[in-house]
Amino acid sequence: MIARSAHAADLTSGLDKPTTVVVFSDRRMEPQLWGDILSLAQQELATDRPPAISGSAIITVIRGDQMPLGIKVESSISVYLHGDCNLALRSSIALPHHITGALGWVERDHGRILPFVHIDCSLIGDLLRSRPALLAALADPTQRFQVMSYAIARVFLHEYLHIATQSDAHARYGVTKSEFDVKDLLAGAPMTAANTEDNDRPHAAAGRAMGR
Repeated sequence: MIARSAHAADLTSGLDKPTTVVVFSDRRMEPQLWGDILSLAQQELATDRPPAISGSAIITVIRGDQMPLGIKVESSISVYLHGDCNLALRSSIALPHHITGALGWVERDHGRILPFVHIDCSLIGDLLRSRPALLAALADPTQRFQVMSYAIARVFLHEYLHIATQSDAHARYGVTKSEFDVKDLLAGAPMTAANTEDNDRPHAAAGRAMGR
């Protein structure tokens, strides 16, 4: 759990202001993967935010390990990537229909959803590798990083919407649904394999709120 600053709760009220999304990873990631994640997260925010919360605020996505010292921002969201985000190539794995755990989660303090997003890259990877149709695409590093980046960006947008709306509610369809399968993770991705149908697709909780 990330320690909360005394003014963390105040930051969530500033999402109508220019917002800086700062992304951290607890493991080393390939430079190409970093670039894909930052650009696709920015793209998701620009294209798929509901009009009711889009506003005119500018959102910038940056790497936490390259953030200039002493930088001042009006509003911020911290994103923490956990586990293997490089999507190590392995054989297809069989998964239960429902995977235990959440692909992403946010923090709550006294009912307020704080501007901290956590994403489980290892669980996302397991879900992606459960789809045999994706294995050919994953064999190419460029395709593999793009697949993982699309999935991470989709989970991030889901969690961002919890923060922006200050609600843990889910919808039946779309990025705010409560559970994701591979097709949900890669919605809008250009890879052909992402759009194929499986008869029994494993899925996992898209996100949850942790705290009081």
